[in-house]
Amino acid sequence: MPFKIAIIRAGLTGLLLARLLNQADKGIEFEIFDSASTLGDSKDYILNVYRRNGKVALKIAGVWDAFFNAARWDGDALTISDKNLFKYYSHGPSKPGSVFAGAEIGKNKLREVLCDGLPEKSLEPEDASHQSDG
Repeated sequence: MPFKIAIIRAGLTGLLLARLLNQADKGIEFEIFDSASTLGDSKDYILNVYRRNGKVALKIAGVWDAFFNAARWDGDALTISDKNLFKYYSHGPSKPGSVFAGAEIGKNKLREVLCDGLPEKSLEPEDASHQSDG
């Protein structure tokens, strides 16, 4: 008997799970329920993605190339200077794609990368009648 999984909220973790289930191709059906009518209608913010909290998962989920092209790889560059621009410390960005490099990406862009290739029917806006009153 095939499994059916309901993923509540189309957050980054839910979308990553959906990608992994879709990629596994084991006949596990899933549907994502979210109150947002479109994926990009929430506030955007920048995420820092490092080796321990995301790069490995993005590679396993098969979205590494799309992530690599969408991310900013200068997020770990740092210069400390005074008001006269005298440098006290400077560290340039790591090599893009390196496991040590910090990558920055907008949350909505990462959601777009994770949704690309998911079955259209799996992303359903939550109907207002399903929401609880409190």
